[in-house]
Amino acid sequence: MKAIINGKSYNTDTATLIMSKDAYDCNGTYAGSNDLMITKHQKGLLFDAQNSNGQNCYRDNYISALSKKDAIEFIDGQLLTDKEEALIYKYLL
Repeated sequence: MKAIINGKSYNTDTATLIMSKDAYDCNGTYAGSNDLMITKHQKGLLFDAQNSNGQNCYRDNYISALSKKDAIEFIDGQLLTDKEEALIYKYLL
């Protein structure tokens, strides 16, 4: 998935996945995932890539640019793997 936001390029195919969390719709049904990613260029732009399974009220895939503060809020309260923790320390802290 690709997007240009405020003249900056975001591409899930070339970005580094920091962490992923399951997404659920308003009925509690699995709806896909939200992925916290960082670009490998342009000074490491952070973004959220929503990947919908297309079977419920959330049927769109999209990319949203994130600030460092937004990215930290994205991970707040999540159980992290060792790999995810290492990537968070590398890119966010």
